[in-house]
Amino acid sequence: MYMLFIVADTICALNISVGGGGYVAGSWSSLAPAVQSGYAAVSTDAGHRSNDSGDATSWALVSDGNVNQYLLLDFASRSIHDMTILGKAGCSTGGRQGMMEAQRYPDDYDGIVAAAPAINWNDFTPAQQWPFTVMNNEDYAPPQCEFDAVNAAAIAACDALDGLEDGIIAAPGLCSFDPASLIGNTYSCESDGSQRRFSNKTATVVKKIWQGPVTANGSSAWYGILPGTNFSSLAPTETFGNGTTVPQPFEISDSWYRNFLFKDPNYKTANISYAQFQALTLTSLTRSTTRLWGLADNLIMPNGTMHYYDQVAALDPAVGDFYRVFFTPGVGHCGGGSGPVPVDILMALRRWVENGTAPGLLEAASTYPINGTIRRQNLCPYPSISKYAGYGDPAKAASFACDSSF
Repeated sequence: MYMLFIVADTICALNISVGGGGYVAGSWSSLAPAVQSGYAAVSTDAGHRSNDSGDATSWALVSDGNVNQYLLLDFASRSIHDMTILGKAGCSTGGRQGMMEAQRYPDDYDGIVAAAPAINWNDFTPAQQWPFTVMNNEDYAPPQCEFDAVNAAAIAACDALDGLEDGIIAAPGLCSFDPASLIGNTYSCESDGSQRRFSNKTATVVKKIWQGPVTANGSSAWYGILPGTNFSSLAPTETFGNGTTVPQPFEISDSWYRNFLFKDPNYKTANISYAQFQALTLTSLTRSTTRLWGLADNLIMPNGTMHYYDQVAALDPAVGDFYRVFFTPGVGHCGGGSGPVPVDILMALRRWVENGTAPGLLEAASTYPINGTIRRQNLCPYPSISKYAGYGDPAKAASFACDSSF
């Protein structure tokens, strides 16, 4: 998970909007905690009353072959602004909604917290479909226990690159683990206790998934998931009783392809070739009339957030005065994992807005005990990193300090 702070230079209003996830624009169940904390809270359904966050079929097309541009625009930006005029952005789609507010309607909020934001939608949504396309084109779908074994090997190889062996790849940019090194080795499948052997196809599939989609000339089209990240979200597979394993699509990206690119909710995306995928990636960027805006995140590639921040920094070197990004090592999409999660983001944002005290550090703690202890670590604003000092209790925040690199 990655946290983003955006703040304007006005006084803070204690109103909170709650975003959604996937294709769902609002989250009514999340309003109660905000109200309980003393904030006015509001959410929106963006004009399409669907509870299915993974599939936009119920509202995507106004007729056969025609995208409902009005509802797509509502989902992208308009409903968020209208909701604000009437009334804390959330995580994932909620994070994207917060970022969209900051870009298009900067006067709507005095401060925004956007967690694991689904920005760069037209880029990363096709990239989410990449693992499914890879497995279909390579004619091999690894069982999830094989994916898990690859990740275990990657963590073993890259865990200590940050100076601390804690079961987390905190320096994924330094991890050069090659899955081809596993070819011929045996691994144990925890689901049935069987002993299996890594094949060439396993290495090819994993390497392509980590690499991410490429253009026709072989250059990167977008980012892949990082080594050590759970495969089961974007590369789900199903193993049958006869031992056959087949790939399954990720519902949100699959719906994007069927409904918004092919404009056919029944299109068989399993038939997409590498060449078609490359062309469709360009289609996602150019044909859609509405442009949507997103270290162990298993759904949204963290490198996309780095890319976004770097673009803002190139336009305004004083970016840290109004926008800060904090990466949380070992944390999955909107939470989960064994890494430290920010403790009180909203209060940190209030201090920034109301008192002008920008967060130099962000207090974080693991959500459950690790070896019987809650791990605490202060997170540092990107591009700096939170680095273990090399001594001291790794469960205490005092053992970490901000640095420029590992």
